[in-house]
Amino acid sequence: NPLFLKYLDLDRKYDCIPDYVLSYGEKLLNTKNMPIDSNHIYYTGSLFLDNKKDEYKDIKPEKKNILFVSQCNLANYISNCASELADLLKDNDEYQIIYKMHPYEMGKTFDCLKKKNIKIIDNREKDLYYYQVNSILQIGIYSTGVYEGLAFGLDTFILNHPYGVKDVKKILKESEKIHYVNNAKEIFDMLDKIKPDNNSCNDYWSYVNKEKIREIIFRLSEKKVNY
Repeated sequence: NPLFLKYLDLDRKYDCIPDYVLSYGEKLLNTKNMPIDSNHIYYTGSLFLDNKKDEYKDIKPEKKNILFVSQCNLANYISNCASELADLLKDNDEYQIIYKMHPYEMGKTFDCLKKKNIKIIDNREKDLYYYQVNSILQIGIYSTGVYEGLAFGLDTFILNHPYGVKDVKKILKESEKIHYVNNAKEIFDMLDKIKPDNNSCNDYWSYVNKEKIREIIFRLSEKKVNY
């Protein structure tokens, strides 16, 4: 996962270990058993994601969009959940489901998603962030996009699938905006409690200070590293 490094095998001899780490956020970096001095870790946030937030800051959702962040290896499981939620919402025109396919899924078809209240995104015309700012909540498992959605203040529902969710729970843990669910019915039952806002989960993503990032990179580039 690009959000955090896993140095879990203390007995293994690594051929390449970074001298310094610039991390998106303190909670998004797994420092347990990491053979890097804590003084060599800098929390800088994501400049790219911060620029995207600024680009889309004036967008206001026209409907109560529910975003599914798919993954190619778990697409059947995630698409079935989206289909079941669509059935539960079929009589409620306030809600629309947006199913954002993973790039590796594009071109595939899922019969269970062919419903009037599901909008399938199977192209690259707009990025994931565009659909996140147009949604009131997001649903996924362990996609990097799920972590990024927290920066937009999205309530996040993590499906309790055996594959991948264990690591997610270690990183995200429990919070007011993070919910672990087993099925579509549990999501449906919580919809009335969702209060959309634009406040990002800043305890996951560090604040971006461009001058600080420049200073860190300049200072590190001046250091002599022995190979």
